[in-house]
Amino acid sequence: MLAHVDTEAPTDPRALADAIQKTGDARAHAQHTWELLEKTTKSVLSELTNNERRLDPELSRKEAEDIAQGSEEFRAHIYATLDAKRAYNLADVAFVAAKARFEATRSVEASRRAQVQAFGRH
Repeated sequence: MLAHVDTEAPTDPRALADAIQKTGDARAHAQHTWELLEKTTKSVLSELTNNERRLDPELSRKEAEDIAQGSEEFRAHIYATLDAKRAYNLADVAFVAAKARFEATRSVEASRRAQVQAFGRH
């Protein structure tokens, strides 16, 4: 029995390959953005902490860091990082789905060819 294939999804191998390429590119860009934000979190916190210490030299490093972690700038960075992670996850799902569509179409086509070889064209 052949698997059900969504007739709305492209079945042309070139269209499927293009979809994999496009979703793979989008995934790579999203991953880059997320990783860049993720890797700069400590630097952002350090810069904000140093700014707090410049404003009030009497603050201990820990006190300045606590203030920095509660700042709007740091919160915005964290939210941007989380948004970038979500975008990456969605792009990853689209990429995996495109690859699955390609493999499903390939499997259906292989089954069709096997049926034609086994039973002839009727």
